[in-house]
Amino acid sequence: MNEQPSKIYLLPNLMTAGNLFCGFTATLKILEGALLQASNPDAAGDLFHTAIWCVLGAFVFDFLDGRLARLGGHDTSFGREFDSLADIVSFGLAPALMVYRVVL
Repeated sequence: MNEQPSKIYLLPNLMTAGNLFCGFTATLKILEGALLQASNPDAAGDLFHTAIWCVLGAFVFDFLDGRLARLGGHDTSFGREFDSLADIVSFGLAPALMVYRVVL
C-alpha cells in the first residue's frame, strides 16, 4: 500500500486566506461604520467605502486562488471547502451587511 498523504498546497490557499481576510475586514468596517453612522456620518461613509474596496480585493484573491490551483494541478478537497468558506464571508455576509446598513 503506497498511499500518498493529502497535501495542502500553500500558494492557492494563501490567496484564499487573502480572500477571507478581505471579507472579514469588510465585515468589521461595515459594523464599525454602523456604530458611527448616527454620531459621525462622514467617518461612517469612509468606513463603508473601505469595506467596498475590501470586497473588491476579495474578488481579486478569489480569481487568483482558483487559477493558481488549476494551473498547478493542486485542486484539493480542503481547498474547495476553504474557498467556499471564504466566499460566504466575502460575497455573502459582507455585501448583505452593507445592503442592510446602507440601503435599508
